[in-house]
Amino acid sequence: MLELAGYQVLESTGPSDALKVMAERAADVRLILSDLVMPGMNGLDLAHRLQQLQPGLRTLFMSGHVDRDLVQRLSGRAAAPFLRKPFTMETLLARVADAMEISPTLRTLASSCPV
Repeated sequence: MLELAGYQVLESTGPSDALKVMAERAADVRLILSDLVMPGMNGLDLAHRLQQLQPGLRTLFMSGHVDRDLVQRLSGRAAAPFLRKPFTMETLLARVADAMEISPTLRTLASSCPV
């Protein structure tokens, strides 16, 4: 969905791979889109480690089922938008725009992208 809207996406297969990708391409990354619940490391801990490589990196978390402890930890983070699965392309693009602080005009263009 993000590539259809014109975003460049760097994918990873899990938290350890995300750390490797970030170590190699930190300058290219402006936003972390991570699931909250993953094997080996939760999304909050992954984001913290990635932000150590690039301070100020923006985050957007998603999940279809959320551990109550993670929800409480997430609610304590002022700059941690959350996206509940399943979601539409329009919702995803709006949340990405919010997380990246994209202007309303660009957000409207992104949300009108055909699927």
